[in-house]
Amino acid sequence: MYNLQSGYSEDFHKKLALGSLHLGYCIEEAFRDPEVRLFDLLAGGGKHENYKIKLATNITPLISVMIVRGKLLKLLYRLKHGEW
Repeated sequence: MYNLQSGYSEDFHKKLALGSLHLGYCIEEAFRDPEVRLFDLLAGGGKHENYKIKLATNITPLISVMIVRGKLLKLLYRLKHGEW
C-alpha cells in the first residue's frame, strides 16, 4: 500500500491538509484489508529533517519515483537536478 505525501497543493485550503486527509483514508483502508500486516508511518524522511530515524525501530530504504510528463517539464527537471 502506498501513501502519497507529495504532489498536493499546500495552499488548497487553510484548514484542510490534503496529505493528511489521504493518510486517514489509507489508514482506514489498511484496517479493513486482512492482508495488510504492517503500516509504516515512519517510512521516508521528514519534510525538513529526518526526525523519524530517532523513533524508528527498523530502517527500510524508501525509493521515491517522480513521473514527469511533457518535454518542457522534463527539460526543467533535468536542469534542476543537473542531469545532462
